[in-house]
Amino acid sequence: MNDAADLKILPKKRYGQNFLQDDNIINNIIGLSGGLKDKNVLEIGGGTGNLTRRIINEKPKKLVVVEVDNDLIPTLKKLEYANQQNVRIIWGDILEFNIMQHFLQPPIIIGNLPYNISTKILTNLLSSSPQAWNQLILMFQMEVAERIIAKPNSKKFGRLSVLAQYCSMPSIKIKISNKVFFPTPKVKSAVVVFNKKQNYTNKINSDLFFLIVKKCFSQRRKKIINSLKTFYPNMSSILEECDIDPDSRAENLSVEDYYKLAEIIQRKKEKLEINLR
Repeated sequence: MNDAADLKILPKKRYGQNFLQDDNIINNIIGLSGGLKDKNVLEIGGGTGNLTRRIINEKPKKLVVVEVDNDLIPTLKKLEYANQQNVRIIWGDILEFNIMQHFLQPPIIIGNLPYNISTKILTNLLSSSPQAWNQLILMFQMEVAERIIAKPNSKKFGRLSVLAQYCSMPSIKIKISNKVFFPTPKVKSAVVVFNKKQNYTNKINSDLFFLIVKKCFSQRRKKIINSLKTFYPNMSSILEECDIDPDSRAENLSVEDYYKLAEIIQRKKEKLEINLR
């Protein structure tokens, strides 16, 4: 395998680069997808191409690789030249990348995410592009992975937990030692699989849901009734209708509680707007 050390590639701190170099783990990551043959795939951060080559071996219908480090593009471009029918290497920032401009159908997204912006990438996929992916198979720092799957009434339960569990069913599938990366990070990692919930946007406005969650967790030590008092004139009646204790704080509410809050606030606002016309 052509790893970063063999290629004389120096990882850049500003991109949070830690290249995965273990074939067994790479194979296990691919296995989590249930097979990529004839599927659309987006890889976030091709790096030195170790995972990219393994994805290509699966014979996907289309593979797009987004890599922000221009110094890595020539190595990855060799894979594009050898597989011109279905592989595209794009130099760019995944945070500014429009997924559905490159796929007719939502892809499976796979990536060893840079630690420094992993939560930003995930939040962007969950809140800005939830219709633009079919499944996420992403690697995070262990602490972030644990926050993603955390349950209410725990210190790790936060905005990221709610967003992830609102539109998907996330689960930690592989725990990874820090010794399989170059350079060796100080922390362990984990691969999290996000299987999408198909009906999560049926009744409520997702933007409203995300705004409520952001508002609550930006002031997580405040009581819910105080955090949300700007949303509706009589917040206490809404909390009572949701069967939520007004003295609760952000981490005490379940994903279902936030869903009910958004649903009722949306209904009340729509009714208020109708009455004011």
